[in-house]
Amino acid sequence: MRADRLFIAAVASLASLAVAQTPTPHLADPQAISFDLIHQAETQNWYSLSQFRFCRTTDATGLEQWVGLAEELDVAPPASGETTERFDLRLATGLGLDPVEEQRQQTVHTHHRAYLYQHGTFRVQDPQLAASNYAIHYEGDIQRLGRPAYRVSIIPNSGSANCWILDLDVETGYPMSRSEYDQNSGELLSMITVTEFAHGAAAQAAADGVANWWVPTHRTDYPTPTAAINAAARPSTFKLPSKTPDGFALQTSSMLIDPLNGNETLMLSYTDGIESVLFLETPGAPKPNVPVYSGPDAYAILDFSDLTSKQLMFFYGGVQYLTLGGSDNAQVDTFTENLLRQVVGKR
Repeated sequence: MRADRLFIAAVASLASLAVAQTPTPHLADPQAISFDLIHQAETQNWYSLSQFRFCRTTDATGLEQWVGLAEELDVAPPASGETTERFDLRLATGLGLDPVEEQRQQTVHTHHRAYLYQHGTFRVQDPQLAASNYAIHYEGDIQRLGRPAYRVSIIPNSGSANCWILDLDVETGYPMSRSEYDQNSGELLSMITVTEFAHGAAAQAAADGVANWWVPTHRTDYPTPTAAINAAARPSTFKLPSKTPDGFALQTSSMLIDPLNGNETLMLSYTDGIESVLFLETPGAPKPNVPVYSGPDAYAILDFSDLTSKQLMFFYGGVQYLTLGGSDNAQVDTFTENLLRQVVGKR
């Protein structure tokens, strides 16, 4: 049996609650499902939903466990003059936690909501690039929350990217479930399951006056990395990566300004169409207060990964370099190692 099929047997559907049909489905033909259709479904309609996010983690002793987050999400089409959809992702309330702990979790979740929505699960970042690096396979008709859905598998054409199982709502095309599997072992790595779902006018009415749409702050986007660097106060302090992650292409170039100390951070986003790798470079950041950095020319890659992301950082020559990606994205490791060799001159 092929390795890219090992994971399919591990997937089970949730119980159906009600039946809803539509005469004009977004996904009329399951054999014609494309990354462009999925991208349109996620970004060009109103949605108001509840979902449960499952992440597998390993503690310091090697013990594996699953952690779940109950979330609420509102999505709206792009505002006039904009090109990307609006979203408000928030942690569900009233879960019976201690009030102080619930407030702490809400604060942490709010701080990370942009990353969680934009990069924390399956998402078509670039339909054309996704079609070059992945293949869609129709797996059958199912029901999700009583609604007709198509189950599809997303298989990488090559490389180390993981596989996905999506349950796509027939009427809207929205992914009602996104499950990530290791392409070699078939192990389930992460999953998001929609537990309540509204779309169109009903979702717009639910979000009206309630949604706190995410807006990037202290950030300016530029057409190219060079344009972003040239806009900095000290352009000569930045160094562009000489290599991109394998199979990835540059997606966005931005400059971030820290409102507290004025430090500038160059942020580059790379994608293979689905997976993302983020690169952040901050001249003038303080050296990490860890023993390995005690020497004047010392360097080491530090791992600050958490449940949903891999975060690798090193400091050299007065500059902090940080790379982020999915918790199982091997490209983050390779990209960071290549960058370290480039910066210290050991290619």
